Amino acid sequence: MKKQRGFMLLSLLLAMSILSVAMLVPLNIWKDNRERTAAKQYADKVFYLAQQLQLYHHHKVTVENVMTNHAWPDDLDKLMSDYSGAFWQQCSVADQQIGKCRRPESTPWNVPITYEVVRNALFEDDVVLTIPYGATGDMIKRWSAPLREQKKYPYTEMSNGDVKITVKYLTDTVVYKDFLKRDGSTTLTNDWDVGNKNILNVADITLRNADGTVMSVAAGLTRQHFSARHGTVIKSPSCPVRMNAKIKLATQGNIPNSIANDYENYGPMRIAAKPISGGWSIIAEFVATRKSDRVRGILREGVVAGETYCEPQ
Repeated sequence: MKKQRGFMLLSLLLAMSILSVAMLVPLNIWKDNRERTAAKQYADKVFYLAQQLQLYHHHKVTVENVMTNHAWPDDLDKLMSDYSGAFWQQCSVADQQIGKCRRPESTPWNVPITYEVVRNALFEDDVVLTIPYGATGDMIKRWSAPLREQKKYPYTEMSNGDVKITVKYLTDTVVYKDFLKRDGSTTLTNDWDVGNKNILNVADITLRNADGTVMSVAAGLTRQHFSARHGTVIKSPSCPVRMNAKIKLATQGNIPNSIANDYENYGPMRIAAKPISGGWSIIAEFVATRKSDRVRGILREGVVAGETYCEPQ
């Protein structure tokens, strides 16, 4: 009996060991995925910090006319305190400790980011952000990987186990690319002179009317008016990307005198634009009675008024 109980206890312990090992694998996968997600989110926070520093610098130079080499904030606290927190939400150490907000220098392992303004080879000032990992274990590799592999910021390198990001001031090209294409939260405060160059890859530019409706600029610029008789070919306008060519018709009348003298009892005119390669063929026809023999037939005469334009898809 004792042997049997001992065997049952041994079997139970073995089953529990196997179950523990089986549970350990998905638990480790879950922990690894959670850590990778947290690392990606922290990388996004660091790149947001770099972007806000550039915005601060750009504001100083373009709005306040401060010299480029003196336009960076003195430290990361200034990013919060200057301009009433416009470039980073004001956050005290106490507020961060209770999870109310995150300060710009914060890291998940409570060793702060260091901030330094340095002179580069072109005698311009850059900012260097150092994210202090200072170790080489698997966990540190996972945390630093999103920062090292992220393609949206080019000046990122490893140095003694830490990640260093060099933040450079915005050139005009970057300003046009990253700010004027945004959702309107950054207001254009002066004329936009693009230096006698074309603006390409614009699907449409719209204007908001006083009543809240939106009008397409491209539709207006491509709008062409015409008068045409039956069988006239109207060329399709060349439209911007993601816009379709459209045509609109209205009856204009003007039946030739020769037709008016020979016919009477005109029916309503049927007008249409038949799609053909490169445009439309105009259809303008109506029914009338011939005076000489009172026979009714279809006449393809008269004139239509119309317009072509581009419309967003």
